[in-house]
Amino acid sequence: MKKNAFSYWKEHAENDFKVAAILFEEGERKGFAYQACVFHCHQAVEKMMKAIVVSHNSMPPRIHDLVALSMKLDIAIPEDIAAALDALNPHYLRPRYPDVPFSRAFQFTYNRRNTQKIIEQTTDILVWLRHQFKTS
Repeated sequence: MKKNAFSYWKEHAENDFKVAAILFEEGERKGFAYQACVFHCHQAVEKMMKAIVVSHNSMPPRIHDLVALSMKLDIAIPEDIAAALDALNPHYLRPRYPDVPFSRAFQFTYNRRNTQKIIEQTTDILVWLRHQFKTS
């Protein structure tokens, strides 16, 4: 494993999740930071998965699709984690490209309740991913 590359991806993942938590609190006060919060949740998971890819001595692919990236991990993924990855996946596009038309199923405004759910899903995914470092 390339220690520096692994540490780089893992540290950036942890930092993105810290930023998400700060933005959630800011959203609590002002209401506009929820969208950025969910983007950083996605980034945290993406970068943590790339840390796992690097830990297996591979180059992380330059993709943002969490489901496609999960297939590169060479790890059996539990159904609940796969479902959480699938649910988190679109939250990369919406904040980054607000002018892209989305399906009706994804037409909503971020608020405290749905952002809190995304943070909880992200926490579950990150806990599971961190556990993979200890078992691989």
